[in-house]
Amino acid sequence: MLPLIKSKNIKLIPPPLVALAVAVFAAHWFELGRVRAENLFGKTFALGPEYLVKLPASVASALTFPDFSKFLSITSVKYVVMFALVGSLETMLSAKAIDISDPWKRKSNLSRDLGAVAIGNIICGLTGGLPMISEIARSSANISYGARTARANFFHGFFMLLFISFFPSLLEQIPLSALAAMLVYTGFRLASPKEWLHMYRTGKEQLIVFVVTIVITLAIDLLAGIFAGIATKLFIELLLGLPLRNIFRAGLRQEINNDTVYLYISGAAVFSNYLNIKKSLQKVSPHQNVVIDLSDCKIIDHTVMQNLSLFKNECEQEGKKCVIAGLDVHRSLSSHPLAVRVKV
Repeated sequence: MLPLIKSKNIKLIPPPLVALAVAVFAAHWFELGRVRAENLFGKTFALGPEYLVKLPASVASALTFPDFSKFLSITSVKYVVMFALVGSLETMLSAKAIDISDPWKRKSNLSRDLGAVAIGNIICGLTGGLPMISEIARSSANISYGARTARANFFHGFFMLLFISFFPSLLEQIPLSALAAMLVYTGFRLASPKEWLHMYRTGKEQLIVFVVTIVITLAIDLLAGIFAGIATKLFIELLLGLPLRNIFRAGLRQEINNDTVYLYISGAAVFSNYLNIKKSLQKVSPHQNVVIDLSDCKIIDHTVMQNLSLFKNECEQEGKKCVIAGLDVHRSLSSHPLAVRVKV
């Protein structure tokens, strides 16, 4: 049974709801929906309903069906691949970010999430809807307001469908500027000065990757930002001594002694080869203790340090021991306990 959330952690009135209520009142006060011209600071501005949310008259009238005549065209293939990559990457990144911030440290089923997104996008494409993803802002809001199960997402979608179907005129009172401000606020919270400071304390190389990802995302798009961040991180780790042969595969050797599994990792333990390491950890029996020896690794990055720390916590919660050995022959690049380690 999941523990109850303390009442002080639950926000009874979400600030975005208050902001929307004030924005709707202000839109009525300034008659934003009336077509007219206003003079401000010596300039003339045209006002009218185009600055308010606009919805179809009914859900049925919004349905459109695909035209398959250009199904194999270059433009079609380009956007299909782009939406698939962006949707899959953002879904996985959102799930991982929420797993870390979850108060109970539960793990998302990434295969099920990707399957749900795929099915949803097929339906959206066949009915004229926009592509869907697992969205970080909604997920973080669910945690902030005390959500504990997947029912939070269900009711979120249910109430959106309810209002769009039966109360579209109410939603059309919302100014577009209010929605834009909420998006800016959400983005600021996800990349606030506190997060920049946290990255700097984790390691200067983490801050560099963080800044490159944000700048390229804002300058181009999300997919370009992700690839730029991955390339930057890989380049930095190569400079720190990552062997080329270990970029995608770590050296692994496993021994079993009574009820203890010894996993020896050599070469490097970094984000790009952690999947190889993770598969070995998943094979450990629930009744076996684990010793992870990193003494032969030339570099251990923050991603692996963080994942191994989470794995150790899970083992302790299950009542078994997990020892991470070999870190004493490495130097840490910052004072953070999960900072990058480089072999001396």
